[in-house]
Amino acid sequence: MKKAIVIFISIFCSAVSALEIECDMKSRYENVYKYKYPKHLKLKPIKVAVIDTYFNHSVCDKSIKNISLYSGEKKIQVNSENLDKLKYHGTNVVSIIKAINPKARITLYQTHFLSSYNLAFLIKKAVDDGANIINYSITGGEYMAMEKKAIEYAIKKNVLVIGSAGNEGVNVEKSPIFPGSYKLDGMISVTGHEGTYNYSDKVIDFALPSKYIPIPSYSDQFFLTGSGTSYASAVLSGLSSILLGAKNFKTPLLLKEYLKTFARYQMSKPLSRFGTIDPFKIINELNEKRKLASSQN
Repeated sequence: MKKAIVIFISIFCSAVSALEIECDMKSRYENVYKYKYPKHLKLKPIKVAVIDTYFNHSVCDKSIKNISLYSGEKKIQVNSENLDKLKYHGTNVVSIIKAINPKARITLYQTHFLSSYNLAFLIKKAVDDGANIINYSITGGEYMAMEKKAIEYAIKKNVLVIGSAGNEGVNVEKSPIFPGSYKLDGMISVTGHEGTYNYSDKVIDFALPSKYIPIPSYSDQFFLTGSGTSYASAVLSGLSSILLGAKNFKTPLLLKEYLKTFARYQMSKPLSRFGTIDPFKIINELNEKRKLASSQN
């Protein structure tokens, strides 16, 4: 009986601890979402392209005007038949980016086919449409030469490509997951700081907090949360759009170097090459600059 009570208390305490962690993360992300960027930053509008599988356009339409729906190379008219496919992965990614930087100009590129040719087409299309950042949360174990060449094209055009590393929990140095395993300096590969996500201190660039990220598209109170490297990548895309808008980074590599200054090694297992980025520290630095600017006026 005593053993059963001890087990119950242990489970209960673990559940309470997990709930406390979730509430803390939700609260911290809400502070990021609610942050008002100081006027002295003079953010220039940054174009963010989100390449994903399915979007709930009825949600995205509320805050995003530019929607591009592609099936292969063919542009499809957004209609009720497309809206029936309520798969929200892309919607969540868009909502996180928009919550972090409301001034970001987001264009959606929806694809139904994950072929190398189709993905390469969308990457090049986003670049040619004037994207500054491409959020790319499509991963796989297959090396695709056309996809890699398209990402290299984006980098050459000074477009920052931010890709998720995947959620399989494998060492991608031994079991490659693309596009992160292409090891392109001008691209940023993102994994999760906690949980069973892909890892490597030779391939993946950064880790970010990736659990209990509020999904603002569903509720003003940030009722639902999501976890995974796709959402961690969305957080970094949102923050990068602010940094690109506030600072003069002429190449993606320069922004990547700047992000390294926020990276810290926090885990015994090597998750990434440069360490874990705390997004709240970036916000805090912007806050400090706002206070400094206010005191000088």
